[in-house]
Amino acid sequence: MSQHMPPGEVLVLLAGCTLLQILFALYLPFALLIDLPLIVTLYIGWYTGPINGALWGSVFGLMRDVTGVLPYWGINGISKTLLGFLTAYLSRWVFLESLLGRILLIAVVSLLDGLLVAWLLNLFGPGWPDRTWQILLQQAAGTGLVGGAFFRAYDHYKFPEKDFTQIR
Repeated sequence: MSQHMPPGEVLVLLAGCTLLQILFALYLPFALLIDLPLIVTLYIGWYTGPINGALWGSVFGLMRDVTGVLPYWGINGISKTLLGFLTAYLSRWVFLESLLGRILLIAVVSLLDGLLVAWLLNLFGPGWPDRTWQILLQQAAGTGLVGGAFFRAYDHYKFPEKDFTQIR
């Protein structure tokens, strides 16, 4: 399913995602449980190749580190790079058109991302945050729901349905 996504389009997604992350951090801290950079990284990885998925995954992950509540010193950059790369390969074997399938896939990947970040935090210093499992499950559920809606809406924008009833 490898297609071309112009860098300008990705930069607009990056700017919008960054703005929302900053607004969430300032005014709606509970909304930071929804990992917008992961959702956009998965979308880019799904519709481009592994190199673009990894490259943009690292950019979106570093943006998440900068705009998040806690500074993670590039840990999100590492995890999003890996997941952007793996998502591009996964898109070759898994064909998801149903909304429920996308929600579940995004939720599972979000849980894997959270586990990887928690493991790296434990490895590099501060250890496992309190209530790690509760936070990871809430983040996976929220990110899955919002991600499924984002995939559906952005696909509808990028690939509108064609009306062939006029052709005879």
